[in-house]
Amino acid sequence: MGIERYKKINVETEIAEATPLRIIQMLYSGAIRKTFEAKGAMERKDYIKKSELISGVISIIMELERSLDTSSGTALVVNLSNLYIYIRDVAFQANMENSPEKLDEIANLLLTVKEAWDTIEDPDLKK
Repeated sequence: MGIERYKKINVETEIAEATPLRIIQMLYSGAIRKTFEAKGAMERKDYIKKSELISGVISIIMELERSLDTSSGTALVVNLSNLYIYIRDVAFQANMENSPEKLDEIANLLLTVKEAWDTIEDPDLKK
């Protein structure tokens, strides 16, 4: 079994056992990792890999956006929705313009929000 297959099985197992909060944290971690990898691909002029990775970032952001309870209409939900839309727009720009600075902006935004998620105590672990 190849290393990539092993990693995929490991991630699938972790997701199956994860709490909703942990899944959100994992999505943020994945988007951050893909953003940094895309910047590396961009710097190596591996534009196909860069595009694949940025598409992955956008897919994760769309999944985070779908997870929002938009019916609540709370300020937090509205602000996160607006942030996700902004990140998607910047990701498209980064891809089209080959802009490592835009990828840095995305990474910084994602890191900031992930740090906030990481401070939340997981209520599902207390059960």
